[in-house]
Amino acid sequence: MKVRYLSFNDSGSEERKVWLSEVFHFFEEYSYSENSTNFIATASSEYDAIFIGGNDVRRMIRVLKSFSPILKNKLKVCILANATPPKRARAVAAGFDDAIDIERTSPAEAVWRSRAMWRRYVQSLEQHFRDRRQDSQLIEIADISRLPRRHKQILLGLVARKGRYLSYHEISNIIGNGIDEVSVKHIQVLICQIRKFLNKDYKIICEKQRGYRIILGG
Repeated sequence: MKVRYLSFNDSGSEERKVWLSEVFHFFEEYSYSENSTNFIATASSEYDAIFIGGNDVRRMIRVLKSFSPILKNKLKVCILANATPPKRARAVAAGFDDAIDIERTSPAEAVWRSRAMWRRYVQSLEQHFRDRRQDSQLIEIADISRLPRRHKQILLGLVARKGRYLSYHEISNIIGNGIDEVSVKHIQVLICQIRKFLNKDYKIICEKQRGYRIILGG
């Protein structure tokens, strides 16, 4: 994980830097200035996480919100000293993934928390890219902006069959993750709902003993 650290030049700046140095062997450090945006730039190097340290939670939240579109896919952590629980809660509610009080959190615990956040972040990013790839397969077939996740899963299964039938059992496995049994009646309802969002060139047809398949309407 490549880390950037943005520090407000206040009374606790040196203490926070020493603490962060025990959490990460290396990080890029920037001092906050209202006239500079270097701390978010990626021209010189990429980064995965940004840690923002200061005493004034409101100022840190303003920075976060000002650059939220750019920081959308970054891990964002607020570090403070002697912060009250309401202050930390306010930071998390504003969009930070975590708010760490260096007086209450040892570097070892911060390492564990950072790794856990990083794993969740990577999983979330991977899921995001999977969803985008799947959406690209369906965009010509249906109005995907209105399709719930379960319906997309069924439609992806039908598309993967390339015109061949997808059985009720196979559909049940797709949307039940191979664990929960989904009734035939419920599958019929879901298919009926999917049909409403299909583009006019496509049809889903049913054969009782075989299941469903998707074809060009012709």
